[in-house]
Amino acid sequence: MTTTGAATTPEPSTGLVPGLMNHVSRAGSATSVSIDADRETVFDHLVEPRTYPFWLTGAQEIREVDDDWPRVGSGFAHRVGLGPIQVHDTTTVVEIEAPTELVLHAAIGPIGSASVRFRLIGSHPTEVVFEETPATGTVRLVSLTLGRLLVRTSIWGRNRVSLERLKQLIEGTASEADTDS
Repeated sequence: MTTTGAATTPEPSTGLVPGLMNHVSRAGSATSVSIDADRETVFDHLVEPRTYPFWLTGAQEIREVDDDWPRVGSGFAHRVGLGPIQVHDTTTVVEIEAPTELVLHAAIGPIGSASVRFRLIGSHPTEVVFEETPATGTVRLVSLTLGRLLVRTSIWGRNRVSLERLKQLIEGTASEADTDS
């Protein structure tokens, strides 16, 4: 897997949106959950986009995954939405350091894009920190103006539900594997 290089680099070069990672702490939203599994198992779920519709709120279908996924620059095509509102777009790997960090650039059609960062801390249990920040388009503009609180709160809530689903998926899988032995 590709890594980002020196740990002392304050801002990674994404090649996608200048200053993309600067906004994670300023205008984004972060939430976390503790999962009773080792870090590698959790990371394996995060780098398998075909699991996303089972746990990521709004992810409806993974249409195609690049052969070299999860290499930096590789991506997958997806369909996201809620109810009748659906968007076909792509998500690209910006940065990966297995098994501790995955940074993605998620395009969401005409409303813009988001920077998504998963950080894994510890192992068995593993704390998953999920940070998401509007990066481009209307969603970014709204998040930097009067709609900031609404955007941050809705992202936080959606991601909190997503992490709880991920926890159930992984801990359920781990329980079934343990009983099969």
